[in-house]
Amino acid sequence: MLTIAGFTFREVLRKKVLAIAVVLTAVFLALYGTALHYLAKDFVHMNPVMAKVAASQLFSAGLYLGGFICSFLAILSGVGSISGEIENGTMYAIVPKPIRRRDIVLGKFIGYSSMLVVYAAAFFLALLGLVSWKTSLGVSGVAPALLLFCLQPLVLLSVTMWGTTVLSTLGTGIVVFMLYALATIGGMIEQIGAMMRSASLVNAGIISSLIMPADALYRRLSYTLLASSDNPMRALEQMGPFGSQSPPSNAMLLYTLVYMTAALSLAVRAFNRRDI
Repeated sequence: MLTIAGFTFREVLRKKVLAIAVVLTAVFLALYGTALHYLAKDFVHMNPVMAKVAASQLFSAGLYLGGFICSFLAILSGVGSISGEIENGTMYAIVPKPIRRRDIVLGKFIGYSSMLVVYAAAFFLALLGLVSWKTSLGVSGVAPALLLFCLQPLVLLSVTMWGTTVLSTLGTGIVVFMLYALATIGGMIEQIGAMMRSASLVNAGIISSLIMPADALYRRLSYTLLASSDNPMRALEQMGPFGSQSPPSNAMLLYTLVYMTAALSLAVRAFNRRDI
C-alpha cells in the first residue's frame, strides 16, 4: 500500500494538472494580495468596526475560492486513477501481480491525499498570511480551521476514487463536479434560509450537505475562524454567500468522516468485483 502511495505521490508531481493548479494559485494570490493592498489603504478612512467586517468578508471570499481550487485539483487528480489506467492498459500489468486490489485503491488515495494536504495547507497559510499582513483582522481557531480546509478536497477525492472504480474517467468527472456544484448551491441556499429564517431553505441546504458535505466543511471553518473575533458586529461578518449564518454541527463533521470511509469502502469493494 505504501509503495503504491509513494509511486502515486511522485507521479502526481509530474502531472500537468498540478502545474496548472500551482500557476492558478500564484495568479490568484497575486491578485488577492494586490486587492488587499489597495483596500487596506481605504480601511484607514473607514470606521474600525466596518473595516473589520470588510476584511472578514474578503478573507471568507479568499478561503471560498481557495477551497474551489483545491477541490478542482482533487477531482482532476483522482478522476482517472483507476479507470484511466484500465482504459490505457496500465492496470492489466499491475493487477496480476501479488498486490491486493485494496492496496491499489487505498495506496492511490494516500498518495493523492498527501499531495492535496500539503497543497491545501500552503494555500491556507498563504491566505492567512496576506490577510494578517495587510489588515488588522483578528481570527481564532486557526489549527482546526486548517484541518477543515485540508479535509475539504479529501472528501471529494474519496468520492472520486469510488467513481473511478465503477465509471469511465469522463463519467466520474461529470458526476463529482455535479455533486460539488450541488453542495455549493445548497450551501448558499442554506445561508439565505438562515438569514430569512426559512426552515425549508435551511433543510434543503442540509440535505445537499448530506449528499456531498464538502461545502459544509467550508461553512464550519469560516465560523471557526471568525466566530470568536473581537468585532462586536460579528453577525455581519458571516453575511453574504461566503459566510456561515447556519454553521454545521459537530455531528456533521462526524458524518463527513463516516461519509469518506463509506466512499472508500465502496471503492475497494467495486474494484475487487471488477472484471479486469
